[in-house]
Amino acid sequence: MHSMPLTENNDSEQHYLQSMHTATELLSLCEAFTSVQEPKQLEYLLRLQVHPLLGIHTSYVTCIKESNNGDEYLLHTPPAEITREQKEYYILQKEKDALLLGLLNRINEQERYIRLDWNRQAEEIQADTALRAFPNAGTAALLIAGLFRRSKVIGYWLMLVPEHLSKAALPSRLLDLVTLQLSNAVHKIILYEQLHSNKKESESLQLLNIDLAAARNRQDILSLVRTRLLALFPFSHHFICKVNEDDTTLSLYGTDVHSCAQYHPLYETVKAMKVPIADGIWNKVLLSSEPAVFDLTEMEKRETLPMYLRVNAESGIRWVVMLAFKLDEKVIGAWAIAFTHTQQPLSRQLKLIKAIAAPVSVAISNIIANESLHEKREERERLLDANFALADVRDRQKLEEALHLHLPLLLRNSYHSVALVQESKANTEIDIIRIEHLFHTSANNTQLTALHNEGVQWIAVLSLKNGNEPAACLHVYFKGVEKPEKKLLNLLKEISLPASKAFSAILHYEEIVRRDKEKELLLTLSKDIAGIREKEQLLQTIKKRLQQPMGFTHFALAVKDAAGVITTFLADPGSRAKMHPSYYSLFRQELQHDHPFLQHIHQASQPVVINRNNAVAFSELPDVIKVNFESGIEEMVITRLYDGINVFGYWFLFFQERGQILSAQFNLVSAISHQLSTAMLNIRANTELINRDRENELLLNISKMISGAKNYGDVTALIAAKLPEVFLFEHHLIGIIQERDAMIQFVLPPSPTPGITYSEHTYTLSDLLGEETGESLLTSDSFIEITLTSKQIIRFQQITGERIPAQAMVTSFTYSGKLTGIWLLFYTNTPAVSDKKSRLLSSIKDQLSVAIGNLQASEQIQRQLTETSHYKEHLEEEKIYLREELETAYQYADIVGQSNAVKKVFEMVALVAPSDSTVLIQGETGTGKELIARAIHHLSPRQSKLMVKVNCAALPANLVESELFGHEKGSFTGAIERRIGKFELANGGTLFLDEIGEMPLELQVKLLRALQEREIERIGGRSVIKVNVRVVTATNRNLEQEVREGRFRSDLYFRLNTFPIYAPPLREHKEDIPLLANHFVNRFSKKAGKAIDTISQGALQTLMAYDWPGNVRELEHHVERSVLLAQGNTIRQMDVMLRQAFPAAATQGDSSAIKTIDDNERDLIIRALKFCSGKISGTNGAASLLGVPPTTLYSKMKRLHIKKTFNK
Repeated sequence: MHSMPLTENNDSEQHYLQSMHTATELLSLCEAFTSVQEPKQLEYLLRLQVHPLLGIHTSYVTCIKESNNGDEYLLHTPPAEITREQKEYYILQKEKDALLLGLLNRINEQERYIRLDWNRQAEEIQADTALRAFPNAGTAALLIAGLFRRSKVIGYWLMLVPEHLSKAALPSRLLDLVTLQLSNAVHKIILYEQLHSNKKESESLQLLNIDLAAARNRQDILSLVRTRLLALFPFSHHFICKVNEDDTTLSLYGTDVHSCAQYHPLYETVKAMKVPIADGIWNKVLLSSEPAVFDLTEMEKRETLPMYLRVNAESGIRWVVMLAFKLDEKVIGAWAIAFTHTQQPLSRQLKLIKAIAAPVSVAISNIIANESLHEKREERERLLDANFALADVRDRQKLEEALHLHLPLLLRNSYHSVALVQESKANTEIDIIRIEHLFHTSANNTQLTALHNEGVQWIAVLSLKNGNEPAACLHVYFKGVEKPEKKLLNLLKEISLPASKAFSAILHYEEIVRRDKEKELLLTLSKDIAGIREKEQLLQTIKKRLQQPMGFTHFALAVKDAAGVITTFLADPGSRAKMHPSYYSLFRQELQHDHPFLQHIHQASQPVVINRNNAVAFSELPDVIKVNFESGIEEMVITRLYDGINVFGYWFLFFQERGQILSAQFNLVSAISHQLSTAMLNIRANTELINRDRENELLLNISKMISGAKNYGDVTALIAAKLPEVFLFEHHLIGIIQERDAMIQFVLPPSPTPGITYSEHTYTLSDLLGEETGESLLTSDSFIEITLTSKQIIRFQQITGERIPAQAMVTSFTYSGKLTGIWLLFYTNTPAVSDKKSRLLSSIKDQLSVAIGNLQASEQIQRQLTETSHYKEHLEEEKIYLREELETAYQYADIVGQSNAVKKVFEMVALVAPSDSTVLIQGETGTGKELIARAIHHLSPRQSKLMVKVNCAALPANLVESELFGHEKGSFTGAIERRIGKFELANGGTLFLDEIGEMPLELQVKLLRALQEREIERIGGRSVIKVNVRVVTATNRNLEQEVREGRFRSDLYFRLNTFPIYAPPLREHKEDIPLLANHFVNRFSKKAGKAIDTISQGALQTLMAYDWPGNVRELEHHVERSVLLAQGNTIRQMDVMLRQAFPAAATQGDSSAIKTIDDNERDLIIRALKFCSGKISGTNGAASLLGVPPTTLYSKMKRLHIKKTFNK
């Protein structure tokens, strides 16, 4: 590398100038340089004129461009091997182009040219990206010439010197001239580019100002700024932040919709953040008047980035330019522009950003002001709406609902919910608390945890006042991590006054309602108590009138007797303490009036409230208090009861929660207690009168009541209802002595004592009383005297397996000198029976004896009536059945035929009819199996009795058993009366079981037993009924096949198949068709009122040609149809629908003919369509032929995929 000598041979240079150039050519070159304005023009000029002039092939121009990192060397029209990054120039880089940059930096006014020989520094050249890319084939060196403007280097001219000129010197004067012209041209191009850029920036700024003036919202501004800036320089996105009212934080005011950070998972979190100004980033931006550039990559190496910068860095952002928005020297926000790694902001761009910031800040300020005005206007309107809504509130729930309706409109997205907390009172107007701080101080952590899980972070506690005194609190719950803004709290303060007024109105209204309710309650209670004469009435009145409004779970009333002993007067049966093991023992306890706890009650001037906290102050508590506390009661109120001036009792109220009775309600409790005192005194007086009159009333009424008893249960019910309170026994038992073996059947009392069970069973007196005592009592003439006068109590240890810890008295029932029963009265303790009660018991016993004697006589009469009724019922059933049979019966003469097949049947019938053998008639449907059965019956010795028919296929499976064997009343759901079965109805006659093959398997066993044992049992019956029935069965099934396939029991089949008769199908004795046809014509012509006496030969031939799959029944139906259609006295045409197209039914034994129902139906329809040439509806159509509506046939054809068109 060395400097190039500019003069080597002046003579040769002069010759060169004279031979190669003229003054005119140089002038033309200068003019060409003067006209250059763009890099492309310069490139063309160098290639077309300068390179030939100097004798070189290639050269490159490098200009110096200012950047944030210093000057950048832009290599215009670089070699193709250098990556251009989609630009027309290549930026020389220190790391890659160190050698070339070193050479360029050596250029100055003293050393304007530098030459680099390729063969001298080959290794360094290979390490330089740009030099390595130069095409050095055919060249010897690289000549670098400096381009100057007023002694300042503005660029470089890099020329590749050919090998043939490597030793020759370029004309120095010509090179100086061209370099000078080239410098001017490069400077001119730079000026033109700057002018164009300035013009473009100026136009963009003007358009931006116009656009900003028309912007109506923040998003308009963001969109307009993005559009105008992208026309000037590239960047990723931008966003605007606003200083919050607290002047210590910033919030995102608007963001570019094209932001690459919007897909980051933390993007929404960043949008909602309030960033402190003093975070080391924003304070630097807001305190500076110049744009601040942050290199996120370099910052991340030194420190942890704030979340809002980290989200951008992780989204591909390298640089962020931030600039404060100011208005009248007040910072209102900041503007941030994000650049990717390939979009490093330049100083010129920063100046442009600063210039744009002023109009943008004004526009943002205007938008903020407009939004603020609009927001304040909306807030005023919403506050006014809230005031109007709260003014109409009259209860607490409506207050919460009104606040929950209007607060979201005022507090926006941060609002979650509101709650009225009546137990809490706050002196401060408003307080803001983090919800976590309440977890350890609040009793309702479950609710707080649920709110926290829903995103609630802050609670605003708003004091509601009644007058000047705190009355309650409103808890307003806020979502979000950030503390609610001062503006929102101010809105809450504004809402607190109307809310307080509304709550005061509610309290006033509630007080009025409460007083009215108390007055109404006292008035209603007074009316109710005026009519109370019994404890149960008092109990129901207290529970109905007082429990719900006062909120107690249960109550108790206690009274004090003349000796000062307190006992239970009335206890609530719904007491929560009933499950306590000591509860029932409370009724046996006696509390003395001088008990310390009762002394405290006496000394109090108003009702006493006892709860778990203040109960510890008492050294001794009555058991009733302890038991209730241990049963979950939290609080109780105790009030004295007066009979004028003296305390005669106490009223205990028990509460599951505290605070149910407030001090303001003590007057109500006292007022109620006075009314309860009156009621209790009335009950006590009335009870004494009732007790005196009860025995007299009982003596007057017991005879009438017992004489009306219809059964033993009525007797026991009367005893249980009327006698226990007179004789003080706990429960009783009546034993009825049966006629045989001195057996006793006990009758259950209607409501046995809990824990003691009796069963309907019979016992001997010896079993109950011991063998010796039982026998002596049965033979003693003075049984009543013994049981009533003896001091010895007969004790029973066990009855029906249950132990009875009681003593008992026994008396007997006698009727007409005959012992009819015993009466046992059970006591916990041995009763003291006075003479008066002994006489009363004796009198009642005599009445009971008469009643029981009458019932036993009535039972005997009822048994006789039942037997008579049974016979009458049987006769009625026979009468009904015979009437039905007469209406539908065929005569034996209805079996028409002279063929051998029919004669064979006649012979078989004649053989079997006189016997009682079981007959099985087999044959296809319609062959006359029922007629054969009737023929057997009419020819048998049983012809004078009924022949009962049962179609096993026509009855549901669950009713077949009831139909055959009958049922008792109540034996199953729907069995509302007793019914005899067909076996009983056919007793002495014949039972015809048609379609026996359809009988369910589970019933076949019972049928077999009835056939073998000749006895049945009704459903629900307890006795066996003997029957004398001959059974004839019929079926169209192959029972042998059914037995093989497990659908019919083999033992039943063998029992039924004693004497089989085969009913031949009509196709096997067609010679009988004329006889049968004429027989049917005579029958149906008479019914139709026609005089038809003959059938044409053609009609008979039609009948003979048909196979009759439906056998005689089908023939009968077609003859009937033909009779109805015939004109005149002759049937000329038998309309059998030409069914000969259908094959005869497959025999029962032909298993190969069995098809599915769909297959058979499909074959049938196809044959019908073929026969009718595809015609479906109308006369002679397939639908008419098959006997179904055309719509039904269409649907079946569609389901079975049958096409309509067929040829005959």
